[in-house]
Amino acid sequence: KKSAAHHIEQLLLLSEMKANNNKRMERLSHDINKQNGVVQSMLTVIDEYDQTTRVFFQDALIESMTKLIQRKWIFDDDLLMVSWALEQRNGDVFASKLWSTIKTVCAEIVSSRNKRDWCWLKNSILSSNIWFKIKTNKADVKQEQKTDEDGEIGDAKAEV
Repeated sequence: KKSAAHHIEQLLLLSEMKANNNKRMERLSHDINKQNGVVQSMLTVIDEYDQTTRVFFQDALIESMTKLIQRKWIFDDDLLMVSWALEQRNGDVFASKLWSTIKTVCAEIVSSRNKRDWCWLKNSILSSNIWFKIKTNKADVKQEQKTDEDGEIGDAKAEV
């Protein structure tokens, strides 16, 4: 009887975990949809300015985000998402200064033992929704499943 009671207890716990995961996923979905609305609104307003103002604002925002990341200062994810979207408009976001800065700073932190930097990485970069904007196309998925002769795996592409 103990075994049956234990089994039922495990099933109840599993059911509770599934419910909690569903709530978390709903909350995450809501937050991402809200953020997408904020980003789209910003892009719409930016587009209403003349070319000179648009370019100035875009360059200033991306440069500011780059500096915040380099200095490992806290920032709002909405600003990073707007910067990401602006970089996507410019072309390949993975060739941008913003992406290069993120990669460089993350590599520095991973190779260090600084707990403050690791905490910043966790709370600012890893928790960002930019990672939901990166997707892999079908060709890359096939290449990822089957490594080529050089042992390289397909690169991720930014969602447009």
